[in-house]
Amino acid sequence: MKILKLFLRAHEYCFYRIATVFGNKGNPDFFKGILVLAVANGLFLIAVYFSNMEYKFGADYYKYTYKYGEEASVVFELFMLLVYFLLFNGKYNLYKERWQNETKTWKFVNGWLAAIYIIMPLLYMFFGIG
Repeated sequence: MKILKLFLRAHEYCFYRIATVFGNKGNPDFFKGILVLAVANGLFLIAVYFSNMEYKFGADYYKYTYKYGEEASVVFELFMLLVYFLLFNGKYNLYKERWQNETKTWKFVNGWLAAIYIIMPLLYMFFGIG
């Protein structure tokens, strides 16, 4: 259970930082924060799924990928967007109160961790690194 809470806390912090970075003049952009998280994590899960399909089906993998891959990916990304919207909608101020007093050092370290958290799924999907 602690691992799940830690995983959720990482999502919350990434959402907070992305919404703050993409916002303008102190107004956070909630949708871009939700969109970046949904796309990065959705692409990661899709890549894991298709790599398992390749292992399971071997040569027939490409037949299934080309037949159902694009439609399934779009539906899954929309599902992830809905889940993250329901999870983070209206909670930015709660996260702002939680993390507004962090020191510059922790802000720098956590910012890099959030960037790595977003980049790793993309690296896995495009290069198989992870």
